[in-house]
Amino acid sequence: MEILSRATRHVPVAHVEEIDAMRPVAQALVIATHVLIFFGANAPSFVPPDLLILTRVSRESFFFISAFALTYAYGSRPFAFAAFWRRRWSGILVPYLVWSVIYFVYTAAVAVPRFPYYHWSATSLVGVSALAHLAVLVFTGYYHLYYLVVLVQFFVVFPLLWVWLEGARRWHGSIALGSFVLQCATDLALRAHWLPGFFSGKVESRALVSYPLYLLTGMIAALRYDEIKAWLRRNAAGVAVFTFVFALAVLASAHVHLATWFERFVAPHGDAFAAAALPYDVGAIAGLLLFGIASSSPSTPRWWRRMTRALALDSYGVYLSQMIWIPMLVRVVTRYQLASRVPWPALLVGALVTTYVLGVIFTEVVRRTPLAPLLVGRPRQRLITKS
Repeated sequence: MEILSRATRHVPVAHVEEIDAMRPVAQALVIATHVLIFFGANAPSFVPPDLLILTRVSRESFFFISAFALTYAYGSRPFAFAAFWRRRWSGILVPYLVWSVIYFVYTAAVAVPRFPYYHWSATSLVGVSALAHLAVLVFTGYYHLYYLVVLVQFFVVFPLLWVWLEGARRWHGSIALGSFVLQCATDLALRAHWLPGFFSGKVESRALVSYPLYLLTGMIAALRYDEIKAWLRRNAAGVAVFTFVFALAVLASAHVHLATWFERFVAPHGDAFAAAALPYDVGAIAGLLLFGIASSSPSTPRWWRRMTRALALDSYGVYLSQMIWIPMLVRVVTRYQLASRVPWPALLVGALVTTYVLGVIFTEVVRRTPLAPLLVGRPRQRLITKS
């Protein structure tokens, strides 16, 4: 815990350029996860499960990024609850509610092959049952929108966590280690059936207690960013080797088929929260942060820094809209039988790139309209003309 041995403070700013560079990569991994689910049928049977183990770090990285960005923005200033909640409502909750309604209508109007998630009949968009269905959709989060359900829970406890971590700087190393142990223990308790029966499957992915490692370390990293940034620069090669080794290890563990405690409680086998995946997740997030540090270096070309900043601004819109584009692509691939005509690697890469580009185009257009606060959670970007 050498990197957490001394307390440091920083001057709060609106955003961190390094985090900006992380967002597009993490978003691409989110899309890659969904592309593998929808377009991986023609790949060798072991490919989608193995790649999903690696790409699902996108979810954990986004929780780390969100906790980091929120904590860094507040820095060491006195906490203003009213301003905090006003900003959260306009930036997160409003778009979440709007997109919940959009997907409620979309899933009723558009039948998507192999996608029964929240399927709803177009003849049942009105009435008490429709309202009940919409309420469930909002409460649990449509498919990928559960991320925002967890964030809302995080916002509720963030002021208390912020006060706690701000006053416990000397214990940050122990807290980070404890969050790792708690992360392992939560999944172990679920597998061993020590938790209430309702806490499984969908509930696990939507519960705040499922992500202590990423939320707490994200906050700690923001509070001690100067130290951690310097440590990562000194140990970049070690981080790369660590991540690569544990990526291979977690992939290997997924293929262990022995009647042992390891297979039952540690190996992934489709469980994204598995303890065996945690070292890889930690290394991958550290690697993403190193990528952000390199991308924001003064020696980095200006065009690259401007591009990453623009993509970071678009990432929320890309995330919210992606499950409009992916089902559309599924219909196109099915209609023209592209799965049998296009090699599976090209199909996966093509679907990923197409989804991302469509999301960026959509977001760039919406950001210049009055709908921007509703659809992408940002104020309208007005065009400036030279006179």
